[in-house]
Amino acid sequence: MTRITLRIDRIVTDGPGLDRAALERAIRAELTRTAVTGGAGAFGAGRARPLVSATLQKGGGPLTAQVAAAVATAVTP
Repeated sequence: MTRITLRIDRIVTDGPGLDRAALERAIRAELTRTAVTGGAGAFGAGRARPLVSATLQKGGGPLTAQVAAAVATAVTP
């Protein structure tokens, strides 16, 4: 199993609130760019299923939980 740590320092959106579907698309796009840049070895050549873990910071509020859920959805096959 491959462990991937994803750290999101900032989210910039042009609308109010958080569109979870748009966030998932953005995460998938970034992961695709990483895979293209890193080649077949970027994610263990696809032989391992990703393990998604998220650490919610105290006081992060509901937005932090939404981001963590969107990341899990985006990277889980």
